[in-house]
Amino acid sequence: MLDPIETLIRWCAPWQTFYGDSRLTEIAVTSVHVVAMLLGGGFAVAADRLTLRTTRRDTADRMAMLDELQSVHRPVMVGLAALFASGVALAASDVETFAASPAFLVKLALVVLLSVNGPSCFAPKGGSASIRPRGRAGARCAS
Repeated sequence: MLDPIETLIRWCAPWQTFYGDSRLTEIAVTSVHVVAMLLGGGFAVAADRLTLRTTRRDTADRMAMLDELQSVHRPVMVGLAALFASGVALAASDVETFAASPAFLVKLALVVLLSVNGPSCFAPKGGSASIRPRGRAGARCAS
């Protein structure tokens, strides 16, 4: 019986061959990964900054901030989806190397934590998702 890493290497072999033989694919996947990180991450950092700036504001300002956070949610999620897809493609291009990399495994653990944190920030309210205000700052989750 093969271990999980060997099985994953076999499953990813066609992609690894295609990726290794196509410089254009390598550039495209890497570019999507970097651009998604910059745009999605940039929106998320900007939203975090806005949240920190409104912690000592009145309720009306905090509610306006929540509306702004909801408008930023879509570009952040699109960026995260592109980042996830391109990250999987990059990892699949060299499973053996990435599976043995402690830095990659830590990064993967952080991605899992981010993925678990995101949905916990949203709860159904009147049929649509909305941000739940918590505490003095008006929001309890990281974006």
